[in-house]
Amino acid sequence: MKGSNVALTGLLLAFTVACGTQPASRPADSYTGAGSDVEHFASFEAAVRSADAVAFVSVIGSAPGRTVTVSTVTLPFTNVTMKVLEAAKGVATGAVIVVEQTGGATPNGALVSDTDPPYRTGTTHLLLLRSIPAGFRIISSVGRYDVVGGAIRRNEHADFPNPFVGKTATELITWARQLR
Repeated sequence: MKGSNVALTGLLLAFTVACGTQPASRPADSYTGAGSDVEHFASFEAAVRSADAVAFVSVIGSAPGRTVTVSTVTLPFTNVTMKVLEAAKGVATGAVIVVEQTGGATPNGALVSDTDPPYRTGTTHLLLLRSIPAGFRIISSVGRYDVVGGAIRRNEHADFPNPFVGKTATELITWARQLR
C-alpha cells in the first residue's frame, strides 16, 4: 500500500502543477480534491470551524465517478453515497449526500490512497467536509474519522490530537454545534 500512496502522491502533485488550485482559473476537467487543495490546521477545533459541513454518516454505496486526465496520467474518483445520521452544520440529519473520493478503478487495477482508503457499505464515519459542485469532499486527510462500535477512532494522519477519540460521534456533533 505504501507504493500506491507514493504513486498517488506523485499523481496529485502532477495534477496540482498542471491544473493549479485556483477555482477561477481551473479548467472544467481539472483535479479538485483533498490531495491538491491541501488544507492545514493548527488544531482540531480549527479544522471543524473551517469545514463547510460536519456530519456523522453511514455509507450506503459507491460508484465510479469522474476521471481527470492531464497529459498521459488519469486520476479516477469514486462517488460515495452516504446517509447523514447526525449533523453539526452544513447538511441536514437524514439527508443523503455524495462524497467524492480520490481514487478508484483504473485499467490496471485500483488507485487507493493510504490516507483515505475506500469506504465500505455499512461503515460509519465522522467527516469534516468541503462543498464542491458534485457534493462534498473531505477537507484533507484530517477530515475523516472512522467510528467503530460507536466510538471515534484516532486518525493517524492528523497533525494534532482529536479530543473526541474514544468518545461517541454524538458527543462530537453536540460540541461542534456550539462552535457556530
